[in-house]
Amino acid sequence: MTTALSDIHIRPARLEDAGDLASLCFPEEDAGRVRDYLAFCLRHPHITRLVVEANGRVVGNIELVRWKDKGEIGGLCMAAAFRRRGIARRLLEAAVELARRQGIRRLELYAPADQPWLLAFYRRMGFDGAEKAWLPLTTGGAEVVRLHMGMSPPCGSGEPDGIWVG
Repeated sequence: MTTALSDIHIRPARLEDAGDLASLCFPEEDAGRVRDYLAFCLRHPHITRLVVEANGRVVGNIELVRWKDKGEIGGLCMAAAFRRRGIARRLLEAAVELARRQGIRRLELYAPADQPWLLAFYRRMGFDGAEKAWLPLTTGGAEVVRLHMGMSPPCGSGEPDGIWVG
């Protein structure tokens, strides 16, 4: 049975999501380390992690890190059964809208250079750029492409009202 898109909810991550996030996004990592990292993110005032929930389980994830008027998107991952259904697009749109509401004027992200379909996805979503870089990782590193998006100022002013369900 497939989950209807109306049963998909985007919300801020919670500490109890650590187990689902560990198996979904960080299968090579110890679940305790993922929980510690998630706890750090939840306490940090400039990090927001959004998740996609379906049938009570986390099936997608994205992170927004903010520095004054610049932000970085990272950690986009989606369970295989939920790919190619527009859910990652909705999750990225939610992160971009949150960035806009936080006053971020420029968003950046790093995408694996060897995944042209992912680069095409980000470009369809409004990201631009082709600057290649080497991103050191615990697994040795990876060649990435740095993409960016200019943001228009938010309508109105003030802090974001919160996250809505999609």
